[in-house]
Amino acid sequence: LDTLSREDLIRFVKRQLEHVNLSKMEIKRLKQSLEEKDAAINDLLAENSQLKSSERENNEDQVTSPAENGSAVNADMEQLLELNAQLTNEIALLKKERTRHEDDLAAVLQTNNHLRSQLDDALQEAAALREQQTATDVFSLELKDYEKKMVQLNKSLKSAETALEAIKAEKEELIQQLSTQKGSSVRITTECSVLQRQLQEVKNELNEEKSRNRELSTAMDRLQDNFNVLVSAKNDERVTLEAKIAHNEELTNFLQRSNEQKSMEISDLLAENQVLKSRCDNLEADYQAYKSRARYVLEQQAKTVESDATNKHDNTEQVREGLACLKHELEELHNEELLNCQMMLKLRGTECYQLQVRTAELEKQLQDEVNANKKKIRALNEEIASKATMEANLVSELERERNRCEDAIRRLTEIQKERSRVVIPPVFPQHSRERPTDSYPLAEITGRTSTMSSNTFKDEEEEHERTLEDVLFGEEAADTDSPRLNDGNNVKSVHQLMEQNERLVKNLQHTRELLSDTEATNATLVAQSSLLKEEIRRLERNEERVRHIENSEYLKNIIIKFLCPERVSGERMQLVPILTTMLRLSPEETERLNRIAAQDEAARRESEGTWGSYLRWGRLN
Repeated sequence: LDTLSREDLIRFVKRQLEHVNLSKMEIKRLKQSLEEKDAAINDLLAENSQLKSSERENNEDQVTSPAENGSAVNADMEQLLELNAQLTNEIALLKKERTRHEDDLAAVLQTNNHLRSQLDDALQEAAALREQQTATDVFSLELKDYEKKMVQLNKSLKSAETALEAIKAEKEELIQQLSTQKGSSVRITTECSVLQRQLQEVKNELNEEKSRNRELSTAMDRLQDNFNVLVSAKNDERVTLEAKIAHNEELTNFLQRSNEQKSMEISDLLAENQVLKSRCDNLEADYQAYKSRARYVLEQQAKTVESDATNKHDNTEQVREGLACLKHELEELHNEELLNCQMMLKLRGTECYQLQVRTAELEKQLQDEVNANKKKIRALNEEIASKATMEANLVSELERERNRCEDAIRRLTEIQKERSRVVIPPVFPQHSRERPTDSYPLAEITGRTSTMSSNTFKDEEEEHERTLEDVLFGEEAADTDSPRLNDGNNVKSVHQLMEQNERLVKNLQHTRELLSDTEATNATLVAQSSLLKEEIRRLERNEERVRHIENSEYLKNIIIKFLCPERVSGERMQLVPILTTMLRLSPEETERLNRIAAQDEAARRESEGTWGSYLRWGRLN
């Protein structure tokens, strides 16, 4: 096997597999033949046992049979012995053949195991060859990837060299520009000192405005949180109240239904009591009539023959006894029915009393809950009114601050315009490509930052030396132009100043966004307050409906009159205000009722002068 090639080894393995399959098929065939031989042996053994049993029976028959049948029995015995010898010979041959088949099977199994071990070895060698082949393929792929990476590295090296040359050229240009700009450093430092002083003043004012805006924002947040808490509590209370009201309505409806049912049962029992009383009266009348008839018969019989007196006396005694029994039974039935009716009446009376007490308690509980809800709604209205006033005050204060800041910005722009007539701003070529400084005047930028509320300058010291009005219109406003070209101490770079200006612009934009958010929040609060007012009005209408529904009989009559045909012209139009007052209808619902009544009135007017009007007055339609 070691000397074979891969294809020969695969061919050898396939042949071995085919040989193994053939050997398996041969083993199956031998097993089937062995099973058939075993079945034949079992059949022969069964026949042998049957023959032995028949021989035993024949022997028993021979003992009892007469002697004249001895020769026939001997012949049968010889035949049976010959047959038995043949069967034993066949069994021995079959056993030998079975042992031979078993030996062949063992040899085939041994060869099968040997071939299986060879097959396993061949499969292991094939797997090792496959792993070697995959390793060589992976190594070749890695070499190709390495070559590609080398090409890419060469390209990147060339691009890096070109970029390095470009950077060197740009560096030389920057060095030249730096050398050209060194001459104007004195002017830049003086301008920067002036700008720094102005920025310091603006920072002080900005800190004041920041603190003021922070206080306003915290107050607004606190008010918003309180309002949200109140709204959530109001919604929760409204949900609970609606659930309680629905439960109470269901309970009252159930109690009313049960009360009506009990009253109907009481009326049925009273009717049964009346029926039983009438039956009792009928029985008493029948008894009196029977008694009078019996007395009359007895008196007539007493006037007849005296010979029959004894028999009649016995009959009368029997009749009297029967009448007494019937009377006694009638009295017992009457008393029993009366007791049952009295017990039922007592039970119904107690149940009605309990139901009345329960309904009174529920009505009282409902009234207490309604009063508590009114108190809560009143408190919520007061809180909403106070919050609205506070919000209006805050909004007015914000408006005043915004107007003051806009006024300061306008004044700063005027100062900047006056200053631009005297001082010519320097040109910086290295920053001309990134940001245009002419589009953002410094005074306008610094002036707009008076309404910011961000935390950009939290770490800087707060110095409240002068107010913005002193800076703009004080004594030092005229002196800021003269020393503009002479101060050169504690100067920052122009790049840092421009970054600060950009931050100020961003903070101003953020403040404007906060102001717009505040206005949007104010609008939402107004909408929510209007919704709360609508809900309060709806709850008040529901309470008034509950109060009017207490007079349910009158309301029922009004509704039935409105639904029934009109007896008088314009009757429905007259009932609409009553329904509006009792049911606390909204304007839309009142308009619908008016429309329905007007349609009925128009239909009635159209039908006047026809036979339908006479039929209506005659109540035939």
